[in-house]
Amino acid sequence: SKNVIGITSTISGEGKTFCSTSLAMSLAMEGKKVVLVDLNFRSPSLWKKTDKYQGMELTEFLSGNEDSGEKVIYSYSGIPNLSIVPTYSERSNPHKLLGNKKLGDLIHKIKYEYDFVIIDSSPVGLVSDYLLISKYIDIHLFTIRRKVSRYSFLDDLEDLSRRGKMENTFLIFNDEKKHRTE
Repeated sequence: SKNVIGITSTISGEGKTFCSTSLAMSLAMEGKKVVLVDLNFRSPSLWKKTDKYQGMELTEFLSGNEDSGEKVIYSYSGIPNLSIVPTYSERSNPHKLLGNKKLGDLIHKIKYEYDFVIIDSSPVGLVSDYLLISKYIDIHLFTIRRKVSRYSFLDDLEDLSRRGKMENTFLIFNDEKKHRTE
């Protein structure tokens, strides 16, 4: 099934966490079972927009001896059907964690337990983090924000798509200017 959705952008500040949380909450409010995973190890901010969970977070799980991914999945208190896999601690070089077999095992497990897995990731234009996890992702959503995005990165995105590195790639246009109609 194509239920793992990765959301990224070209640079920080384009609204990928906003889009990730909005999509996850909307799907959960429609009765879908959803888990929102914070894989932005360079600048985790998902937990700032949701509950602050007590207990193990994703980078601890990936770098520790714990084998059960259940300990990093938390129910979101405000919306039934929504769970969160939080990341609190920033990592300057997350490649080892993103390439960890435990991450692949966790995503494989939750994709069969949930209707949708929404992954909030680091910007693809600055670092290769997203490319490391793209093998787990069925649908790639790239957030583009008016007056923020560097549109030259779209050429790179088109090249990745053309070479088959990322299929099912779509754009989200964020912060569209409203026009007055009279």
